[in-house]
Amino acid sequence: QNVRLIGTEGGITAILTALASHPDDLILQKEGYRTLAVVARQDKINRAQIESDGGLEIVTNAMRSHPTDAGIQTA
Repeated sequence: QNVRLIGTEGGITAILTALASHPDDLILQKEGYRTLAVVARQDKINRAQIESDGGLEIVTNAMRSHPTDAGIQTA
């Protein structure tokens, strides 16, 4: 239930905006991706929102930008 609130209350959009705005902040990137992974695994509506808000592109860009960072590659 709390995981769903993250999506409905704007948390996913805020996380994706922060990730896109600060692509070189590795700590932010890793924690943001970990958070998205949790909310996506636990709620299919959140998964759909991440995808529709451009999350896959944001994640892919970070992985390409930081190919040797294990935390980014596995988050």
